[in-house]
Amino acid sequence: MLTLYNISYMEAEMKQMKYIKIILAALVFFGLAFGVSAQVTGTATASVTIAAVEVLTVSTASNPTFSVGAPAVAGELPVITPSGGPTYLQYTVVIDPLVSATKKITAHSSAAMLDGLKLDIWAAAPTGTGGVGTAAAGGLSLDSSYTTPDTSDLITGITSCATGSGITQGPAIYYTLSIDAATFDAMETTAAAADYTITFTLLDG
Repeated sequence: MLTLYNISYMEAEMKQMKYIKIILAALVFFGLAFGVSAQVTGTATASVTIAAVEVLTVSTASNPTFSVGAPAVAGELPVITPSGGPTYLQYTVVIDPLVSATKKITAHSSAAMLDGLKLDIWAAAPTGTGGVGTAAAGGLSLDSSYTTPDTSDLITGITSCATGSGITQGPAIYYTLSIDAATFDAMETTAAAADYTITFTLLDG
């Protein structure tokens, strides 16, 4: 038979073990909490540099050509028959605001037009990504009084953009030849085709 002394001793021992378990559990808890809060971090630096960009190219499946011939009915103006064209402008721009807030594209011709004719060169609405600009009203009008290298705006208000690089991407450039009544009386036949080089320039504007 157990004595009261032995019973009291066992109860005290059980309480002591209980306290030890509680203390161990507390140490484990605080150890985990300390481990979570003691994170170590580091840093890295990513640097980005943006260069000013302004590149332009001209593409076409076939150059625009025109022939001037007899009308179907006497007394009518000569008939103009077009073929080929249009051409397309592809460009990529990243604006340098310290230089200019916008860009534009101008056009000029290598020579004046033949007497009796007028060639109008104009741009369709530009397409692409970003600020591809707006087609200018009028474009380049080329007649016999044209003075090279006078320029005319084709596309204005260009900001950072890309038109795409496909042969028919970007603004289409159209060419329309018509009879110039003011100089028709001076029109003469030509022995060979008269060629005109149209230069497109991307510049500040």
